[in-house]
Amino acid sequence: MKSIIVISALVLVCTYGAPQGPDVEPIPIIRQEQEVNPDGSYRWSYETGNGITAEEQGFLKNAGSEQEAQVGIV
Repeated sequence: MKSIIVISALVLVCTYGAPQGPDVEPIPIIRQEQEVNPDGSYRWSYETGNGITAEEQGFLKNAGSEQEAQVGIV
């Protein structure tokens, strides 16, 4: 009876000591650019090691008089 408890405890300890899932290597960022200008325009882009690329640019457009809010254009 004692041997069954000891063996069960050892199996339990070995199970919890094992890695919990695959090791995932971080994906490197190959290129990253960010540009924010004083006039409110901006541009950003990036490229990752697994082939993902993205870029965006935009600017502020005044939709009315100076008292009205500005609108972001992407």
